[in-house]
Amino acid sequence: MRPSCRPRTFAPLFLTAALVGLLTASGAAKATTYTTFSDAASFAAAAPGLVTYGFPAGDDTLEARPYIDGPLGISTYQHFTHPYLENDGAFGSGQTYLAMVGIPGVNVVMDPQVDGMYAVAFDIGTFDGADTVSLTLNNTDYVTTFETFGVGSSTFIGVVSSDPIFRIELDAADGTQIDILDFTTVAIAAPVPEPAPAALTLAGLGFLGLMARRRKAAKTAQV
Repeated sequence: MRPSCRPRTFAPLFLTAALVGLLTASGAAKATTYTTFSDAASFAAAAPGLVTYGFPAGDDTLEARPYIDGPLGISTYQHFTHPYLENDGAFGSGQTYLAMVGIPGVNVVMDPQVDGMYAVAFDIGTFDGADTVSLTLNNTDYVTTFETFGVGSSTFIGVVSSDPIFRIELDAADGTQIDILDFTTVAIAAPVPEPAPAALTLAGLGFLGLMARRRKAAKTAQV
């Protein structure tokens, strides 16, 4: 007498659906998040261990070339006359200033020289007049727009990112001369990943193992 045959189609289909759902849940990419700060104290509390640099540094020159100070290198998309460094002698206690006058929408690009930089802040002052400046990170992630308010004042802007920062862009809407460009940065530890994907993975693998054991037991009983 032949043993009765049990349908076996549902278990494999169910396992496949469970596995697809598991991979989808655990492999979903999350967008980078940015937290902005308009005052130095709040930024310092969110990113301890900061180091501040005065930038740009080096000899005064009219040559448009990259500069490196600490963990950042600065350059521009306009490679002929801007940006250039010129002796200040007034606001900024004689610091050089970065001239961007006459080029609306000029992009100043800063590339971190170190990996794993999750926080950066700028104290920006202008040599001549106010301006509107936008901050973009990692090529396409627009973060915020802020104002500089003219000679004798500076504007603080800080950002903490959930992913490493590999490019920083400052866009001056009307062209400006940045008199103070001090920046603060620290390679803080990466945020701890959320436990949900790991928990789903472990639960899913345990479920698959349980179903495999049940299927093996069912085959043994049929013999």
